[in-house]
Amino acid sequence: MLRTYRSVFLASLLFCAACGGSTDSATESSSTADASEQATTEEQAPAASATPAAPTPDGEPHLTAGPKKEVYSVGDVAELDSLLIRVNSVSTAPETDFKEKPKAGQEFVVVNITWENGTAQLRDFSTLLQTVVLDAKGKEIPVKPAGSAEGTMQLDRSRAAGMSGTGPIFYEVPAGAKGLKWVFRTLHGMEKNMAEKGRVTFDLGR
Repeated sequence: MLRTYRSVFLASLLFCAACGGSTDSATESSSTADASEQATTEEQAPAASATPAAPTPDGEPHLTAGPKKEVYSVGDVAELDSLLIRVNSVSTAPETDFKEKPKAGQEFVVVNITWENGTAQLRDFSTLLQTVVLDAKGKEIPVKPAGSAEGTMQLDRSRAAGMSGTGPIFYEVPAGAKGLKWVFRTLHGMEKNMAEKGRVTFDLGR
């Protein structure tokens, strides 16, 4: 009889130990699963999107000047005398907006730019006085006057603080000319032969 009680007692102890181990294992497995689910949820959570910069008063995106360069590339934003300048694109055209053809052996290069007034005052912009294209030898090629109605309307005008304008400028250059650069300059005043204050140069990539 004593042997029977001992057997029952040992069996009870083994049963309790097994139950305890199973409970601990279940608890551990549950904790691991919860941690894994939490980590997966954190990985899948989308990152907070950056708030876009406020547009200019005329609805255009603000320009942000990049690092200063001796020669800028298309797409760069340069700053000169608190004016922000970007060359957006460069193309060729068989004629001006007014159906005027280039001379024999010449073609029109069209430089599309954006300028923004980064000052607190009204500022002027003149494609004729403030911009030129340089050929590979450094010779200045002036604007084709009245080449683009859009360019004249959007660029050649005064703008208030924070305002910007975008438009094309036409230049008549030798057909297939290489090594062209575009220059924007500021002047002491806005008249021909006025002394130059400063300039930024863009490589047109052709």
